[in-house]
Amino acid sequence: MEDKIEVGEWVRLKDGRIRVFKNMLSEEDVELTRPYNIAKIKDIVKHSKNIFKLLEGEDITVLEYYVGKYRKRIARRFEVFKAGHLISFRNVYCDFLYDLNEQKFLDGKGFNPKIKSIVTHEQFESMKYTISK
Repeated sequence: MEDKIEVGEWVRLKDGRIRVFKNMLSEEDVELTRPYNIAKIKDIVKHSKNIFKLLEGEDITVLEYYVGKYRKRIARRFEVFKAGHLISFRNVYCDFLYDLNEQKFLDGKGFNPKIKSIVTHEQFESMKYTISK
């Protein structure tokens, strides 16, 4: 990484893990959130204070949002699609569009979506079981 990572920033590693940066342990090693979570600085591919900037196409997120007819917040899985500064979250129930430049959802309309969890496409690939033909 060429630019300095600040404490509290989100980082995305080569293996797809997304964590929060805690501390520089040495010139090569960093401490991230979760106990005993040490990584190499060279394994950090992106970092930002805005977690949305770390998302990539084909990542899967769980968004929690308000649904008026149920009068409560619900959580659903969404696939991530990226086009320039726009991120689209899609599933069979609804879509949300996030603008990285404005740092807000453009079509939230009172749904107030929030990211609850992320499975990156790298994590998904490492966990999948392929069924032979």
